[in-house]
Parts: sequence; structure tokens; C-alpha cells
Amino acid sequence: MSVERDFSILIVHWKTRDLLPGCLASIEKQTGVTWETWVLDNEGDPWFGLGLQQAFPWAKVVSFSSNLGFGRACNRVLPLCTGRLLYFVNPDTVLLGSEVLASIHKFMLENPRVGIASTCLTDMKGQEQPVASPRYPGEKYAAPFSDRLPGPIAMVLGASMVVRRELFEALGGFDEDFFVYGEDFDLCLRARKEGWEIGVVPKARVLHRGGGSERDRSPREVWDRKLRAEYLFYSKHYSPDVIARIRQAHRWKAAWELFLLGISWGLSWGRKKSRWQWRHAKYRAIWRWAHRKFPSG
Repeated sequence: MSVERDFSILIVHWKTRDLLPGCLASIEKQTGVTWETWVLDNEGDPWFGLGLQQAFPWAKVVSFSSNLGFGRACNRVLPLCTGRLLYFVNPDTVLLGSEVLASIHKFMLENPRVGIASTCLTDMKGQEQPVASPRYPGEKYAAPFSDRLPGPIAMVLGASMVVRRELFEALGGFDEDFFVYGEDFDLCLRARKEGWEIGVVPKARVLHRGGGSERDRSPREVWDRKLRAEYLFYSKHYSPDVIARIRQAHRWKAAWELFLLGISWGLSWGRKKSRWQWRHAKYRAIWRWAHRKFPSG
């Protein structure tokens, strides 16, 4: 497929029917650059795709017969994309203003050493969300190998992330072993190993509601998915000795936090009870995965 546009925008949809129209409406307002939009329907509902294209006839919908996960769905559509830049954006986002894509495009032109970049993200209250980290998960238990890699940023979140097409193709796309979560920081690490820097576009702001596709899942399911992605990352990039140190640290941390949560259970109610349940699910998941055989377990 020939490259014809500045951007190919890829949105992976899974149980976000109420959120997706808002994201697409904000894309429709973008000016100053050329773009195409691909909605990757992991629900596999052709009727939903038809209805979506009636409301947004410029959006290209690809429906899969089963849920492929995030990375695999994006990789499948790559040969159809015509953009020089690939913009991966979650359906639970809204681009704030009409120049978000133009700001991203200008940033990437002015920073040729940056291969991957995130926009700024804000929550529903207008507060900025952290999008970049100087270290990878578990790196403090390993030799600081990221110090030898280019740029001060180790990784950015994939909720609103742009990647140069030539880099994405050279890396073979997302690692499809990651079903959901983890594919973003894995891609960032592999890009830096090839000499590319990671950046943040300061003038591009995007509202991120968060957790759109996970609303129907229990806290236990969500944290199990997150921890599986972390341990998969460890298994791909760290030695067995480093992973053993990570496991030990996780055991101590989880044991201590679960002890404190046990003491505070009777003091929690209302919204505090909900937060207690979320934290309890988190540290129970950390405890389980610290003792679990991986990846076969």
C-alpha cells in the first residue's frame, strides 16, 4: 500500500460503543494534516460497523470474528494503512481542539530522532495523567540498562501514541504475545535498542476517560491482565536472576500491603470501600503472580 497521508489513525474497539462516537467526532474536527481512520472491531459485529459508518462515513471499519487483542488487531490492518505516522488512540479518548494531529505532526518533523511519542493526557477533572516513565517495569532490580539507551524517556502509554511507520514495520509491529497491556512499553524498549528516542508532544492534549473496555471486568480480572503483561515483559527482557529478585520484592510488598488492608477493612465504607477493594485486588494479584510459574503457568 502506497503512503499517501500524514496519519493512519487506529482505534481498537471492544465494548466501547458508547465512547467511540465521541472519539471519532473529535478526530473529524482535526485540521492542517491529512489522515485516515481505522476502527478495529474486536467484537465482530457487522451491524455495529454498518451503523458506525452511517454516522461517520469516512471511518473505515474492519470487523474480526474474534477478539484478537490490541497488538494483533493493529498488526493485521497495517498493510492497509497509507499514513507516514501511525497514531494509536483508545476509543475512550477525546482529542481536545482541532490541532492535536497538526501538533503531533510538527513535533515529529522537528524531532527526527524520536520514533515514538505520546500526547499529553488529562482526566475528566482536567488533571494531567502521567504518560512517560524514565524506567521500565522492574528495572530497578536489574542493571540500569536503559541508561545506555538513547533519550531520557524509557516508555510512554499507548492510549494516545504515535509511531513512525518505518520504525513500526522494522520492528515487526507489536509483539503479539501481549494480548492487552504491555505492548506499548515493549515496543518502546525495542525502538530504543534500535537507536530511537521516545518523546511527549507538549502541545497535543487528549482527554482520557480510562478503562473503557474493562468496565465489565472485575478488579481481579483487570489486575491479572496487567500482571500477566508485566511478567511477560520480564520474561522477554530480563535474566532469570533479575526476575527472581522482582518476585521476592513483589512478595514482600504484597504481604505488607495486604496486612495493612486487613487492618483498615473495618474503617472503609462508601467510596473508600471501593478503593479498598481495588487495592486489595491489586495486591492479591501481585501476590499470586509472584508465586506463579510463568509463562507456562
